[in-house]
Amino acid sequence: MSLFDSRSTPKWQHKKAEVRLQALAEFEDPEVLLNLVHSDPDNSVRSAALARLDDPQTLDTLIESLSGQLQQQARQQRLQQLLPDRERLEGIPEDSQLVRIAELSDDEQLISDAIAGVKNSIFRLQLAGTHPLARIRLSACTGIQDLAALRGLMQLTRGRDKGVYRHCKTRLDEHEAQQQIEVQREQKIRHLLNDAQELVGTPYSPEFKGRYLALQQKWQGLAEFAPTTDADGFKAVMAACEQRLTEASQARAAQDQALAAAAITCQAQQTLLTDLQSWTAAAVAPESPESREQMKADLLQFKENWLAATQAVPAMKEIDDAFTELLTRWQAVSQSAQKLAAQRSSIEAMLLQAQKADYKDWQGLQKSITNAEKLLSRLPWPADLSIAQPEPLKLLQQALDELRAGLDKLKKSQAEHVRQVAALLQILNTELAENRTKEADRALSKVRNALATLEPGRRQEFEQQIKPLAARLHEVHDWQGFAIEPKKHELCDSIEALIGSIEDTEMLAVKIQTLQEQWKQVGALPHAREQELWLRFKAASDEAWKPCKEAFAKQAKLHRDHFKQRMKVVAQLTTYDQAMAWPEAQVTESTESSNKSRPAPDWSLVQKTLDTAREEFNRIQPVDPKGTRQSQKAFREICDRIYGHISKEYERNIALKEQLLERAQKLMVQEDLSKSIEQAKRLQQEWKAVGITPVKADRNLWQSFRKACDGVFQRLDEQRTKDQANASAQIQQAEALRAEAHALIQAVPAEPGVQQINEAQQISGLADLKQQLYGLDLPPAIQQRILKDFQGLEKQVREKGEQAKASRQKSSWNNLIGIMHAAAAGSAPAGETSGVDGQIPPASENLPKGINSTALMLFLQQGPGHTTDEALREACIALEVLTDTESPTEDKKARMNYQMQRLVKGIGRAEDDFEISLLSRINEFIALHPGHHWTQRYCAVLSKVKA
Repeated sequence: MSLFDSRSTPKWQHKKAEVRLQALAEFEDPEVLLNLVHSDPDNSVRSAALARLDDPQTLDTLIESLSGQLQQQARQQRLQQLLPDRERLEGIPEDSQLVRIAELSDDEQLISDAIAGVKNSIFRLQLAGTHPLARIRLSACTGIQDLAALRGLMQLTRGRDKGVYRHCKTRLDEHEAQQQIEVQREQKIRHLLNDAQELVGTPYSPEFKGRYLALQQKWQGLAEFAPTTDADGFKAVMAACEQRLTEASQARAAQDQALAAAAITCQAQQTLLTDLQSWTAAAVAPESPESREQMKADLLQFKENWLAATQAVPAMKEIDDAFTELLTRWQAVSQSAQKLAAQRSSIEAMLLQAQKADYKDWQGLQKSITNAEKLLSRLPWPADLSIAQPEPLKLLQQALDELRAGLDKLKKSQAEHVRQVAALLQILNTELAENRTKEADRALSKVRNALATLEPGRRQEFEQQIKPLAARLHEVHDWQGFAIEPKKHELCDSIEALIGSIEDTEMLAVKIQTLQEQWKQVGALPHAREQELWLRFKAASDEAWKPCKEAFAKQAKLHRDHFKQRMKVVAQLTTYDQAMAWPEAQVTESTESSNKSRPAPDWSLVQKTLDTAREEFNRIQPVDPKGTRQSQKAFREICDRIYGHISKEYERNIALKEQLLERAQKLMVQEDLSKSIEQAKRLQQEWKAVGITPVKADRNLWQSFRKACDGVFQRLDEQRTKDQANASAQIQQAEALRAEAHALIQAVPAEPGVQQINEAQQISGLADLKQQLYGLDLPPAIQQRILKDFQGLEKQVREKGEQAKASRQKSSWNNLIGIMHAAAAGSAPAGETSGVDGQIPPASENLPKGINSTALMLFLQQGPGHTTDEALREACIALEVLTDTESPTEDKKARMNYQMQRLVKGIGRAEDDFEISLLSRINEFIALHPGHHWTQRYCAVLSKVKA
């Protein structure tokens, strides 16, 4: 079917994208597929059409022309053609194919592997310096090892390719650093050899060995790098030093032996004194008879040894006096230890008695003091000894001091104890008078306990008063026994009935506790009968309580767990409080560094943390009363401490807002309104920046602050009303200036020459009108809008001028290309004759600025010259490299050689200005007087770039 058949539309031109997709499944016309890739409105159709294309050249063209996902798809299809299997990358022989694979891939590893496979080092260097893709250049340069090539590549890429430049510089710096290390190492080896030679010739001194060891240690780090001759020389010098050290050591040993022999007698005496002193430091009062006998024998042996040591050579007076005094002291200690051992059991009994002493029992304390004093008097310890008193005697003395202190305290408080006994006696009388026998029993017990605190005389007085009261109470107990005993039997029966009960544990516990309370309220029987019934009641209570005990144990565990959870919350808050750098914390030298690492408080977050902790703490229920009180107290303390920080922050922020309010109120009467407005806005921003404050205080301060700011802005509204009338007149003048500017731009003459003059007049006129506009007092928004219109008019004038300039430049380049073609062909352009006497023909006046018109006219007059093809080819390649234009296939190798020469020589760095380089290339080419073939190739590139 013809593509232009109007009777039926092909499916690949159908309106629906699904139909077009189905048609593509069986369609193979590459031109239609290419057309669909470029023009189909549906991306899926374009992608499907692209997938059907497999011509390598077509895919390369599409990669250059497409963008986005389609370009990526084309890249992948072309990459799949070049490299169907990544494992076959090493088998690709062509370097250009490897480079193309790297260009198409986005896989960093594949790019690196492909460039690593390039075998031609010159080609790799060219890639690193000239390839348009940065990732290819960087991958190529990583495989270059030659330092000269790296240095040339670094010079080439300076200011152009930061990655390649940095890599080259890093490699060169590493090499230079390694060379520097080797030089320094060689210098150190030289210095060590010189120092060793110097040490051999130095007379022996105490520093000789230290210098020798220092040289040995330094040589260990350099030995593996030293040449063989240097190593052998160093070893020989060190051997000579070792011989010097051996000789010095032998001489010193002989001298020491002579001194030791001369001082042996004095040393023996000093050793005995030292041994006795050491024995003294380690000795204690012996605990067993064997140790005491050993102590006595040791002291006797010390005495005999001293007599033997001083028999031949008398000891120095100071040593003899010290030894005699020390021996005498320890003999006294030995005698005292014998006495102390005999009284060991008495001391222990006395210490136990003192430990159990009741410090409220006058007679007991007095008796213990007397016994301790008697025992100490039988155990005298030598008062002149500096040796510490034995531990038993120390403990006995401490116990006696404590007993005396307790008795003294009791003596000082006698008046208070007398008042207490009198008060308790009064309570006993009252309880008996009111027939409360149980309370009277407790009062009688308290009175008798309190009597022990009184001295003997006072105690006897009160005992005479207590006797009749105690007899009366005994009589009352006898009468009460007849009524109480049946009730207690009944309570025992009731509690026994609860044993094994299946009632709820809480109800059972209430019943048991009720019966126990009733037992307490019934009263007491005589002791023997009371004890018998109580043991029965107590055993039944314990047995009935077992189910409650288990239940309450579980409940107690739950209470403990909840208490621990509450205290954990308290610990977390404590840690939180300690971790914060509170503003009011005192910073000292010891805490300053730690405070720097602590976070500053976010007050809203602090308040939120405190609220969350309260909710969590109150949620943890139940807790026993004691745990509740303890945990609430700890929680309240840490909350109060944290809230104290918040309160201080409140105070600081309220003070800041009060200062801002005072400053805002002053602005209401400030004369400069603009400054007042600016300061009011700044105060509002500062107000927002102030931290948290209490709601009520903040509301009151904000109302006053807002009232003050509103007063300032009200003055602004009044001023604006006055300024609006003036602004209207200014706006009308501005609109008139804008209309005048539009009229000025619309008056453009048709003649080109006159148009250039008129453009200058328009620019000047617009500048005058804009200056007048700046002189008006306009609102910023209106002034900006009108200035934007002026800028648009100026842009129109500039664009027209640039278009005219571009047209003239294009014409000049076309004229140049025409003249070059004519000169190469040996004829002048149409409508132009050769110059006479060096005059330039009229058509040659319209040339690009920088072209050597004289050389061009000489080329036109003389025609092609005899320049070699190699020079002309190099000139063409130079232009093609400069303009990034492909060279013919047969000149690929010549182009590569040219680029490598530029890389090595560092020519590329001087060609920063493209236009200057282009004009220079053209003038050089004209001077060669090329023939038609080379001129046609050269001008084809110029036409593509400029015409």
